[in-house]
Amino acid sequence: MAACVLVEPLPELPVPPPRRPSIVAASVSPPSSVVLTDLAESTSFVVPVEAEADETLRWRVFVDYGHDQALIAGRPDTDLPPIAGTSTRRFVDFSLSNTLLGDPRACHTVTLFVAYEFEVNQTPKANDGDVETWFYQPRGAYAGCPGFEGGAPDAAAFIDAASSLDGAIE
Repeated sequence: MAACVLVEPLPELPVPPPRRPSIVAASVSPPSSVVLTDLAESTSFVVPVEAEADETLRWRVFVDYGHDQALIAGRPDTDLPPIAGTSTRRFVDFSLSNTLLGDPRACHTVTLFVAYEFEVNQTPKANDGDVETWFYQPRGAYAGCPGFEGGAPDAAAFIDAASSLDGAIE
């Protein structure tokens, strides 16, 4: 007696959407868990991000996001292009100084968004990004920071992304 097994071909599996970018918070420099008390001449921020290698990684930095919402760095010309190979870690590198804070004697926040796409208002599209926030308090503690008291930064003091930002390090 002869037998024959007939198998239907398996359907193609769906391709999952890209994994959203994720900031590696434990490796951020300076640590976001430490209150910044002075940005000196130029304080460098280095933020490792896990992201799909074949996607362009976009990033934006704000001082006092949601209040005076001054975009400081991360214009489209500083986006990180896709990378070759299997590594999924990239680095967002930017610098800030006291002159970008408006009133450097007041409390501020520095907020970094990373995403594959941003909305018109410079926030990541839904479920497409991550955020990290640092607190600046020249007196050295969270106490005494009633909301955002710093006012808008001086527009003339903005960093020129093309000349002052490295964009990425590796």
